[in-house]
Amino acid sequence: MFKFLKHKNNGNLVLIYHSSFKSKEKNRDSYIHNVTPKNILAQINILSDFYDIVPIDNIFESESNKNCMAITFDDGYENLFDTILPQLHLKKIPSAVFLIGNSFFGNIFWREKITYLLQNRKLFIKFKSQYSKKFKSEINYQTFYRDSKSYKFNSKKLDLCLDEFFTNESIKFDSRLLSDSGKLINSEYINYGNHTFNHYVLSTLSYEEQYDEIKKTKE
Repeated sequence: MFKFLKHKNNGNLVLIYHSSFKSKEKNRDSYIHNVTPKNILAQINILSDFYDIVPIDNIFESESNKNCMAITFDDGYENLFDTILPQLHLKKIPSAVFLIGNSFFGNIFWREKITYLLQNRKLFIKFKSQYSKKFKSEINYQTFYRDSKSYKFNSKKLDLCLDEFFTNESIKFDSRLLSDSGKLINSEYINYGNHTFNHYVLSTLSYEEQYDEIKKTKE
């Protein structure tokens, strides 16, 4: 399969991972894109026979780069810094982690709030009632997770509504994203990128809000 991929694609490849828990958990992994460190290393090992592994910036710096592969991790899950990233560093394999700025203020990522509701159906029903009254719009349990990534919802307004509900219900839980900047690994093989401040769906925001999302995390 990989030989076929190599011959059919004379361009570059970007691997987009998210979390990397060592164990599998069906309930958790139904909402989190999780690949174990063992499987990530196995995939990289196979693909490295067909692609040159380079930092993500290298792919965009030269139009002559072909058959290059970059490894990226979205959102900045805390487990990355205990599992796969130290192994990639030791093997001198470059990677990039795209961080959500708001997580470093100890705040919960809005997608995690949605996941919490979907795993607690009675709470979801209560939230649905509150949301429907406020925005005159229905949300569906079966499709809410997917729909919330689309243009149907203004991410910022949805997040504020989630916060109001969680405050009223006195709900608190820990984020799975990295919140302690002291745990960031200082390595020439690990680069950090801007995944915006709240990781809202940018197309649902105004230009000014989009700009602010990028600027605040850059700062």
